[in-house]
Amino acid sequence: MYRFVNFAVVELFEKVWQTPMIKLAHNIGVSDVAVAKACRKAGIPLPGRGHWAKSEKQRQRKPKLPQVEGNVRFQVLDRDNSLATTGTDLNSPIVRRTIEAPYQSTEPHALVSQWLKSAKTSKLMDDYLD
Repeated sequence: MYRFVNFAVVELFEKVWQTPMIKLAHNIGVSDVAVAKACRKAGIPLPGRGHWAKSEKQRQRKPKLPQVEGNVRFQVLDRDNSLATTGTDLNSPIVRRTIEAPYQSTEPHALVSQWLKSAKTSKLMDDYLD
């Protein structure tokens, strides 16, 4: 169901400063917030807001590599196995799920009943209730 993705601190530091956080997080399979939290815990400095929107000349310089060693571990939902158990295929066209509802409600909510009464007595004007 879940798998673990491990990065050395040095490797994650390089990736954070080479690609935007959202793209990196998508490649790993987690949210950008999860990557940012893991980086803060590991002591990895992050690019500031708007870093990737600026031209290369205006971007903040990459800081020195932190003297922290170890690994950063992400717990990622293994989509291949989870889809196999549900029988859904990501490559297939849109999967349509239908919800069946009764044609006529036996005990509608009081506000629904009130709206239905007023809708029956209203006139149609340009396909809208007047």
